[in-house]
Amino acid sequence: TEEPSESSVPNAAESSEVVETEDGQEPVTTPTEGVEEITVTGQSAEGAIAEPVSVVEFDASMIQREQIIDIADLAAYTPNLSIKSAFAASNPTIFIRGVGLDDFNANAVGAVAVYQDDVYLNSPAIQLFQLFDTTAIEVLRGPQAGPYRNASAGAILIRSRMPTDQYEGYTNFSYGNYDAIDIEGALGGPIPTLEEVLSSRVAFRVQQRDGITDNRCAGKELKPRTARSPACLVLLPNRTSSNLGAPQEPLEGDVNDIDQWAVRGMLQLVAPTPNSEWEWLLNAHGGQNRSLSAQAQHRGFIPDCVRDVDNNCVIDPDTGTFIPMKVPGRDVDGYEDLDGDPFAGDYNLTPDEDLDLWGAGLRGIWSAGESYEIRSISGYEWHDRFVIDHTDANPRNTLVIELKDDGWQFSQQLELQKIWGDELETMVGAYFLMEDLDVNNRFDTPPVQLYFVQQYTQKTRNGSVFGTGTWDFFDDFTLDASVRYSWEYKELDIVSTAIGPGGGTLEAIADVDSELFDGVSGSASFEYRFMDTNSAYVKYTRGWKPGHFNGGAVFTGTIISPVDPETVDSIEGGFRTNWLDGRLELDAAAFFYKYKDMQIFQIQQAAGGIPLFQLINAQEAEVLGVEASLHAEPIEGLQIHYEVGWLDSEYPDFVSSIVLAVPTPPGAPKQTITVTSDYTGNRLLASPEWSMS
Repeated sequence: TEEPSESSVPNAAESSEVVETEDGQEPVTTPTEGVEEITVTGQSAEGAIAEPVSVVEFDASMIQREQIIDIADLAAYTPNLSIKSAFAASNPTIFIRGVGLDDFNANAVGAVAVYQDDVYLNSPAIQLFQLFDTTAIEVLRGPQAGPYRNASAGAILIRSRMPTDQYEGYTNFSYGNYDAIDIEGALGGPIPTLEEVLSSRVAFRVQQRDGITDNRCAGKELKPRTARSPACLVLLPNRTSSNLGAPQEPLEGDVNDIDQWAVRGMLQLVAPTPNSEWEWLLNAHGGQNRSLSAQAQHRGFIPDCVRDVDNNCVIDPDTGTFIPMKVPGRDVDGYEDLDGDPFAGDYNLTPDEDLDLWGAGLRGIWSAGESYEIRSISGYEWHDRFVIDHTDANPRNTLVIELKDDGWQFSQQLELQKIWGDELETMVGAYFLMEDLDVNNRFDTPPVQLYFVQQYTQKTRNGSVFGTGTWDFFDDFTLDASVRYSWEYKELDIVSTAIGPGGGTLEAIADVDSELFDGVSGSASFEYRFMDTNSAYVKYTRGWKPGHFNGGAVFTGTIISPVDPETVDSIEGGFRTNWLDGRLELDAAAFFYKYKDMQIFQIQQAAGGIPLFQLINAQEAEVLGVEASLHAEPIEGLQIHYEVGWLDSEYPDFVSSIVLAVPTPPGAPKQTITVTSDYTGNRLLASPEWSMS
């Protein structure tokens, strides 16, 4: 059965208007012949207070039609959005307009805020899971303030279908190649004998698919380490206190598969009282991933020089030396993947990725008359993750990492909305978050005959107060403003131990550090409406993101101290137009960012080929960009959607100095060296010049 959508975007061939209801403002759809009209709701998940924002929104029909199964799929349809993950179902790195954090560690906190049913998801382990029974998704591009936490690049808002007062349900089943099975369903309606006040909904999704990448090591006899490349080597015998190195028999022949499920149950209570109404929504959810650990495609690089047409090294006239570069070739173990097939590799390890998730949320809304509304949003999320990552992507035993972490978060948000006549709406609120994270990782590096055991705990405590306001004046003008002040306390207790071939141990890192960060974010926008359905706006936003500890600190010499908070000043202007009785919409936005202390995750290569994961600050970064969208329905039933983005990004000032420890004999004084790298003038990560859908 086709269900009514709760999205602020009506179905195609409908128009919308915003009306006052007991829950605040909601769009109401009426039939017309125009293309879909987007009612932007950029300030809260229910759209209580709106302000101009560059947004790409997906309604339920598009989510189903395009088979969007997790937030990573949104990038294919959203210019200037990049989402990737090194793992099967966890820890995505999200960039909007070239801004994000390319950190895959368990404690990573990116610059794009992800909200599921009004609850902010702090841990990256719980952000990249299945979307099911979803009514709308909004991708808000650009820094966000007011109710949004850690949104210096933007936000992604996901809304599930709510219980209704009518019985309804559906089941979708699909089957594809590689024995792909996708089953999604939901059932809901009023509770018998309590139809007037109580309703429920249960939804689920199950996904399975065989591996799409061929493992050429499967079925072969594994050789000892003395064998020459390209032989598939047996892993080293299991060591004391290490889970790595246990030989695996047999190896999986097809990798990069899917095996996961998720379920959600909702119970909604609506209790009218004299002159007011209470509404409570309980949301309990959980799921599992049991896919194989994701396998990467091997790309080795070797030092070389820039060459001319005669294949001679080019001499730099300023330095009198060769111009260095790297070309595809062998890795440190002498292995090279020569066939170029992205769906095949040589993997002497095919382990599982185990991820367990569950959580609960409670949302309460009290509507007191026509002018006041109080909202309470509580959320608890828990995860347990175990991954053996075949990091080297080769058959030689170069680097394998075991990642084990579990954590929980609790958040509470309170909002008070007030309507002051026909011209002014305000909202004030407070937010609290607490998170505890326990991590136990192991790094196996046979070439240097060491493996490292890294253990750390991180505690996060955040408190924020915020306010927003919308003032309509002179009929055609609107002024929007928002502000948020945040405090965030973080404490990292970390120990990393190096274990040699004889079982001897050396403490590489042992440190406890804590930091209290505080900062302000805010925005102000001015909008002018003309010709009934057209508008233009200009907006200033100050984005802020707190400091961050380096969860990749494993080896001696790695930075422990947190990076500084990052800030961004954004200027944006745009217009939205509607023509030909709604059959043509053309929207565009132009923006300029100036970042200070942008947080960067990078890898430095130490002696012996050991990678050092570092968090650093780029002194300055700038982004200039334009986005445009066209939506047309030239004839009834034919819809054309075109989205385009252009970016010009640069680091005007980015010089990084890292202090590294120098190995010294036992008892000798510690020595360090400073390595300086100049990235000034480079382009930002994940910021393609052009992106289109």
